[in-house]
Amino acid sequence: MNSTSFGERLRLLREQHGLTQQEFVDKLAALAWTDLKERVGIDRQMVSKWERDVKAPDRRYRRLICTLYGVTEQHLAMSNTAKPPAAKSASSASVDALFESPLDIAERRQRLTMSNTDDHVTAEFDDAIDSIVELYEQQGPEPLVNYVVLQRQQVQRALDGSQRPHHREKLYLIAGKLSGLLGYMAVNLGKFSAASAYSEEAFQLGEFARSTDLQAWARGTQSFCAYYVGDYRTAVDLARDGQRYAKNGPQAIRLASNGEARALGKLGDVRGVDEAVQRAYRLAEQHATPPGVSSCISFGLYSNARTASNAATAYVDLGLPDRVREFADQVMPIFEASESRWSQSLVRLDIAKALILANEPEPDEAARLVVEALTLSAERPILSVLKRSRECIDAASRWSGTAALIEAAETLRAVERR
Repeated sequence: MNSTSFGERLRLLREQHGLTQQEFVDKLAALAWTDLKERVGIDRQMVSKWERDVKAPDRRYRRLICTLYGVTEQHLAMSNTAKPPAAKSASSASVDALFESPLDIAERRQRLTMSNTDDHVTAEFDDAIDSIVELYEQQGPEPLVNYVVLQRQQVQRALDGSQRPHHREKLYLIAGKLSGLLGYMAVNLGKFSAASAYSEEAFQLGEFARSTDLQAWARGTQSFCAYYVGDYRTAVDLARDGQRYAKNGPQAIRLASNGEARALGKLGDVRGVDEAVQRAYRLAEQHATPPGVSSCISFGLYSNARTASNAATAYVDLGLPDRVREFADQVMPIFEASESRWSQSLVRLDIAKALILANEPEPDEAARLVVEALTLSAERPILSVLKRSRECIDAASRWSGTAALIEAAETLRAVERR
């Protein structure tokens, strides 16, 4: 085998493994992604040039070839430690043969500038994401999820091609946002395995895009998922880790109030909830928070109404009805003026549970609020509304025989069957 050229050895190894040139290309590209997290610009024509000794692969490709076939560079006689050939006089033609041809160099330069993406393409994807975020409060996950999946697949097809570095980084950011949106939607539809996978992908794409904001947002959605699975300690840990990436930026408010405070409330940590809520408000003072009710899946700043609503939820499970009413009263007029039916439902459910847990319980009023909450979002029920409604009814179990609680339980069953 040592008497053969490199190209011949490469061809023989490929044929011994029963691969076509295209199959070799596919396997080498897959290996580059698995081992190096890189997409390589190899094609069948390049392999043909290698096997005909027109070109030689660079060190990165040599290492990948050795890994693919399980051989060493010495086995392929490609070691950089080999002695250089003895010097001898050469004609001008033989010296020229040492270099790549100008046409090959021009071809390589052309490949560097090839791109399937431009500013117009990335702007269209950004517009699509803005539309999804804007529509979510009115339409919810079910009508939108197929569209988001299609957008994510389109971005992936773009990423499978070639782009200039700044466009590729932008596509990573867009892909990460779409994966994050799908993760959030999956939580609201009770599909926790999908939610976990999408959220982890969003976090990784945030790293590729060099966006700590996206990584912080993804941690918030992972915390959101853990909360509704009932793993409150993990929800706290994820929210706190997300704040390391947020660095007091826009996402830190959501992570402190929606992630950390609510989960600490489930764990009965009054001091922790107080501190997280106060921190969220201090952060809000450092930013120009939007008026009204920000979208729950926004990649921007959390509104103060969202922060207050999360605070109310956190204090519900601590059995502090006065604090629940303090924050609920702040947001009720804002939510009522918004188009977010789920927000209107959820604040009613927080008040309802607070009334049940109060020193002087008001089960009939609580049951009325549960019925109101379920009716408001009955056309498009989401997990959080259904789960909190069930928690209210379970908390009022000692009054389950009353007409008001019977009506609340029947309303919940009717909505769950839809």
